[in-house]
Amino acid sequence: MSENGYHPLALDVLNQKTFPGYGYWIEQGATTLWENWNGEGSQNHHMFGSVVDWFFRYLAGIQPDENNAGFRHFKIKPHFDKIDCLQCTHREVTVQWEKEKKKTCIQISLPADSTAEVFLPDGQTILIRDNWQGELEF
Repeated sequence: MSENGYHPLALDVLNQKTFPGYGYWIEQGATTLWENWNGEGSQNHHMFGSVVDWFFRYLAGIQPDENNAGFRHFKIKPHFDKIDCLQCTHREVTVQWEKEKKKTCIQISLPADSTAEVFLPDGQTILIRDNWQGELEF
């Protein structure tokens, strides 16, 4: 859903306590991923990934660059809808942001010998490099 412009809906499905939704599974007592939304089939299923992968790729926005293997260069495209703060570390990349009244502060930490393009909601793209640690406000 997030890849096709429906990120807010994906976040709703993650949180909703009604069928279908991950919150629904929790309300039904699930402690693992189910094969089907209705609970039929395996109730300890890996599926095609997990909510954790979605969290890294779409909430935090840590995404590989298809043209550069191995996370030497990657993209950071966080989604800021419906959430006030986030902190995520994946492959030595840390993305942390918090909304404060009319501005959002984002902190990013990169490993050595890497670069990342940071895509901000205002359309601005910033290139950061090598052990960059900093804070952006928008």
